[in-house]
Amino acid sequence: MRNLFILIAVCIYANCASYTFEDLSKHLELTNPSILSSRLQTLMANEELSMQKSNFYPKLSLSANSEYSKKFADNLSNYINDESLVGSTGYQNSLSLKLNYELYKFNATSLSVQAAEEKVKSLSYQECNILNEAKLELLELYYKILDDKDKIEIYEELKGLHRQIYDLSKRLYDAGEIQKTLLASKAIELVEIEDAMIQIRKDLESMLSEISNLSGIDIVLASQILPFQDSNKTEFDIPAFEDSNKARELNALIANKLLLLESKKKDSFPAVYLYAKYDFYGYDNDEYKISVKDTKKNGYRVGISIVYNLFDGFRREAAIQSDLLEVELAKQDLISAKRDYEKTVRNLKYELSQIDKKIKTTSDLANSSKDLFDMTQKLNEHEQTDELSVIQSNVKYYENLLKLKEGNLEKTMLILKNNLIYEKANVCKVL
Repeated sequence: MRNLFILIAVCIYANCASYTFEDLSKHLELTNPSILSSRLQTLMANEELSMQKSNFYPKLSLSANSEYSKKFADNLSNYINDESLVGSTGYQNSLSLKLNYELYKFNATSLSVQAAEEKVKSLSYQECNILNEAKLELLELYYKILDDKDKIEIYEELKGLHRQIYDLSKRLYDAGEIQKTLLASKAIELVEIEDAMIQIRKDLESMLSEISNLSGIDIVLASQILPFQDSNKTEFDIPAFEDSNKARELNALIANKLLLLESKKKDSFPAVYLYAKYDFYGYDNDEYKISVKDTKKNGYRVGISIVYNLFDGFRREAAIQSDLLEVELAKQDLISAKRDYEKTVRNLKYELSQIDKKIKTTSDLANSSKDLFDMTQKLNEHEQTDELSVIQSNVKYYENLLKLKEGNLEKTMLILKNNLIYEKANVCKVL
């Protein structure tokens, strides 16, 4: 309790802000490491796509060489293999402009570019899905905090009422009007309420820590969490899985794997390249400056080369088999995601269809228990019922009032959850 007072004092001094669910969602989107990491992965995939597209362009390079040589030999007729051992010194400089261009590779490069495009698409949809998964997690925490706030508020009232019941029962026991076992049961009920409040506060503190970690905003008190806003209670129709962003993400991933597989198969075919080289050369036996000054056009070469990898130790076959397994793994992920999606949507639709019935039932209970409480109060005023019955009827009223609050809060949460799943399935601002 002392720590709670310290937190309240610090919060008052620091002017702690209050937050709506929308406020926390916006901050989460801007600061959550998982979301930012997925965004970086998308940007990296875009750069990878640019790298793949660069293979369509010729490679142009410039190389320069400056050399001093000295060879030792007794005469001009000494050779080792093809190397002449003439006794001479010299300075030489060369400059070469080289061009290399892939003419034909059996469409392997185009397939690699298409695979990179599908990867960008998949990661973009994944970014949207991660964002909305985080928002759904935030919603669950936000809802539980509001629910526990309502429970604490009602339990405070119930604690006071159970204290009255215990005090009254003790007086009745002292007067010999009730048995000791009944007094003991009233004491147990009071302790149970206090124990429940301790557990709720413990859970609430844990959830405040979780929601702070998730949203990136340090929230120290439950009072900083504002009730759900009533701005949008429209229920959007959630599309079928095949039309969802999750399906688009996984289908793009499968397409990426299949295109990479085809590209690797094409790598076993010959590749045809155009090459060209233009040389400048200068040489002098004695002076470096003269060798530089005398550097001039030496000639050029243009040609076509064919490169064919005959044997690589079965590396290509192993890579192809690995890619085939990755395709199958991605297909299984798609099936699993479809089942999870349909289960979530089915459960949500059922809960939404039943929540109004639940609210109506709890509303009737709350109204009836309020009427009963008013009635027992009037009877007590005319001494037609005892004070204990009045307090007990008030306890029943607060218990049913809590159920009504829970029902109304759950309905708001379910509508927000429905709309977040709709966004997760249908809206992607990244693309």
